[in-house]
Amino acid sequence: MNTSTQKVRVKDSELKKGKIEEIKKEGEKFYPLLEEIAKKLYQLREVSLKEKHSSRYLMEILEKHGFRVHIPPVKGLSTHFVAEKVLSDDGPAIAFIAEYDALPEIGHGCGHNLIAAASVTAGIILSHTGYRGKVMVIGTPAEETGRGKISMIEAGIFNDLDYALMFHPGNRTRMRPELVALSEVNVRYTGKEAHASSYPDRGINALHALINLFNLINSHRQNLSNDFRINGIITRGGVAPNIIPAEAEATFHLRAKDSMLLQELKKRFKKMAKAAAEGSFTKVKISFSPFELKEMKHYPFLEDLFRENLLKLSPDIDLDETPRGRWASSDIGNLSHIIPTLQATIRITEKPTPIHTKEFAEATLKEFALRRTLIAAETLALTGVSLQEKG
Repeated sequence: MNTSTQKVRVKDSELKKGKIEEIKKEGEKFYPLLEEIAKKLYQLREVSLKEKHSSRYLMEILEKHGFRVHIPPVKGLSTHFVAEKVLSDDGPAIAFIAEYDALPEIGHGCGHNLIAAASVTAGIILSHTGYRGKVMVIGTPAEETGRGKISMIEAGIFNDLDYALMFHPGNRTRMRPELVALSEVNVRYTGKEAHASSYPDRGINALHALINLFNLINSHRQNLSNDFRINGIITRGGVAPNIIPAEAEATFHLRAKDSMLLQELKKRFKKMAKAAAEGSFTKVKISFSPFELKEMKHYPFLEDLFRENLLKLSPDIDLDETPRGRWASSDIGNLSHIIPTLQATIRITEKPTPIHTKEFAEATLKEFALRRTLIAAETLALTGVSLQEKG
């Protein structure tokens, strides 16, 4: 190796080390802000499509830090936002994706308060590090109902982006989430009401039809491979025990490893729903949501960059990237089919705590979780630097 090449590599190494130290310094500077955001959103705990105060709060923070913030028109949404800071015209446009909707009754059992805190902090940090390009923080509401990012994609919000980055809190640290395709479907059976004791022969029990559907699904599970999941709840089952239910409804989530397999599962489900109606002499209405979630498309170069930067910032962090079949679904999957997208998971719990629980929501306020969220924010920002260098 010639000496000129050695000097260049030493210089590059020194620059990267300097940038790491700069990002760490900025991270500590903005840690109080990150903590404030996490706790404020925890208190607000606004559910999908009702994140009025949460979105306004985040927008005000970004405006204070020099971002131009606006709410572009998107059909069906009012709590989204786009914040941008153009630092030069010769670099990539990178967006940190913020989610901030809570779960009904549970609150932030999915940790979206930490997602927003990390993305906002990462955007601010990156904009303070001499980044060349456009830094964006995009607020995407209604992740839990699977419609926020889909509606924003249809409106062209992400069209001018080069990369979309975010982190998700969890029970282990890994670069590749197991996000699969999902379709939500509502099933309503209609029968005929009658007195349940005096005139049972004159009624047609819609609830029985719905129970038949659940039984058909359960009996069909042995014919389903591990590529599929079906989960459902009864949302309407009658008004009184002495009235034969004339109407009964349920909502189901159908999941499959990819969108093609999901279409096959939908066909099977419709056959079972119709069979349950025929066997109980009821009528059935099957309504699939127009907001269908896609499986996550993976970008190994983004995963490798994030992993490399994470280990630079936190060499002792515990990586556990073995696939375990713990499926989830998210509209970030839809975005990943449009532009290169990363959703890395970082463990924020000191002991295993299932997500979508009150215990996980409470864990997001602990010092361990907040410090892990700071590591996520710093790694997101450093990955932005790496993507600028990549060109």
